Amino acid sequence: MRLLGNSVRGLPPHHKHTLYRTCIIPLATYGYCLWYFANAKCSKNLKMLQRLQHTASLWITGAFHTSPVGGTKSLAGLIPLPLHLSKLTKCSAY
Repeated sequence: MRLLGNSVRGLPPHHKHTLYRTCIIPLATYGYCLWYFANAKCSKNLKMLQRLQHTASLWITGAFHTSPVGGTKSLAGLIPLPLHLSKLTKCSAY
């Protein structure tokens, strides 16, 4: 993925965002309903996913690794993962 976009040439940020939303998020959240439910202690899994999202936001924006987490996520146009998982939970049919 890093070969597709670097600071000199490569994919523009909106293509990186689309690639992340269509390829990475479905793979990362596959099986979320097994560990993400009401009153579950899933902080370890959420922390790993948030680390993944922070790395992706740095890749999308081309920012330095010392950039603030919230700023790069908002610039990349990514919603917080707990909100995304709760949206998936509401839309899923058991």
